[in-house]
Amino acid sequence: MQYKIENDTLIPAPVNFRTPDGKWIINFNQSPALMNRYGFTLTEADAEEWRKAHPAPPPPARTTCTKYELVTCLQTHFPELLARLREAYTENSDLQFYWNAIIELDRENSDFQAITDKLGISESELDEIFSKI
Repeated sequence: MQYKIENDTLIPAPVNFRTPDGKWIINFNQSPALMNRYGFTLTEADAEEWRKAHPAPPPPARTTCTKYELVTCLQTHFPELLARLREAYTENSDLQFYWNAIIELDRENSDFQAITDKLGISESELDEIFSKI
């Protein structure tokens, strides 16, 4: 297998290749001479070195979850936070209304942020919670 780099992306030689003048080359990836001619000059070893130097970015951080996912996570990993949430729920009608009115929790939502502030949950704790969900 041979590769080329285009727009900072490693591209493997395709099985069938369409040349710039519109002609198709069948079994293109079976011919080192044709691959070299059209810029697919990197070997598998070169590609592996490129991958090491350009690791894939981490997946985007999750910012939403269902109430069930949150409760399950708190129950498993943060029982003290679950106890604080339950206590706050019984004492705070705004929290009751919010919790009963929404389907999905979004940590970037101002209502969610107000509730986490009232519960004294820090950004680092939220990061840890959402990483475990």
